[in-house]
Amino acid sequence: MPASLPVQRTLAALRKEGWDADVAEKWIAFPSKRPEFGGAPGIRRDLHGFVDVDAFHPDRGHLYVQCSDDAGGMAKHVAKMLGEDLVGKVERALRSGSRVEIHAWGKRGPRGSVKHWTRRRLVFSLILALDTYGLPALTATMVGPLAYFEQEGKP
Repeated sequence: MPASLPVQRTLAALRKEGWDADVAEKWIAFPSKRPEFGGAPGIRRDLHGFVDVDAFHPDRGHLYVQCSDDAGGMAKHVAKMLGEDLVGKVERALRSGSRVEIHAWGKRGPRGSVKHWTRRRLVFSLILALDTYGLPALTATMVGPLAYFEQEGKP
């Protein structure tokens, strides 16, 4: 598995934990390079604007995951998901009973030793405190890091 694919790492980790997980983002190819997208041959579009992986588990329910590398990507995704454009969708997903998380992958370990791929999880939830409109407020809580080890080149 290429090291630059957080989505693939998340899929492998969730499947190992018993989740039925699949990629929810899609690639939209352009017939010609579009200058408004920096001349790119296409764009990657997330389901609902924030979902890279869609998963369900018979005991744990439904899970939406936004995947990221650990080099500052998590902070950008948190800002995006709590921003004006997406916070309503994230809140509706939580109210419907789905779980929403960000998984950020990076190599970590003690100084001078072998580094292992680890996953940091940020879990979004509705808290009991009310916001200024009298509605439950949206919050995010860090869980982890959870170690994910590659053995013999396999996830």
